[in-house]
Amino acid sequence: MLHGQASYLVAAPEQEGFDTLLEALARELARQFGAFLLLELWLSPEEAGGRSAQNRFCIHAPAAHPPHPMLEEMESALLAATIHRKVPRVEIRYRSPMAAPRPTSSPMRPSGAASAWP
Repeated sequence: MLHGQASYLVAAPEQEGFDTLLEALARELARQFGAFLLLELWLSPEEAGGRSAQNRFCIHAPAAHPPHPMLEEMESALLAATIHRKVPRVEIRYRSPMAAPRPTSSPMRPSGAASAWP
C-alpha cells in the first residue's frame, strides 16, 4: 500500500482467515503510518435486492470521542457529490460500542467480482 494513495481490499467476512488478515493489516498500517482509515461499504437492503439506489449514506462513528473534523469533512464530501443528478442524504450515527452488528444488507461488490466471492 502506498503512502497517500487509496488502496482497497475486496473480501467476505465469511471467508476463512478474514479476521486474521484484517487484524494483521490494521497492525501493520498503524505501525507504518501511525493511523489509517478503514471504510466498510454495504448496499442497502433495497439495492441488494435489485431495487434502485436511495442515494443515501450512513456513517457509523464511535459515541465516545468521535473524530468530529474527519466526520464533517466526509459528510461535506458526500454531500458535494451527485448520484444520478441528485444530492445524496447523509446521516451520521453514533454507536457505543462501535462493533456494529452485520446489517441485513450485502457488502458492496465491484461488478464482475461476484464469482470470486462465495
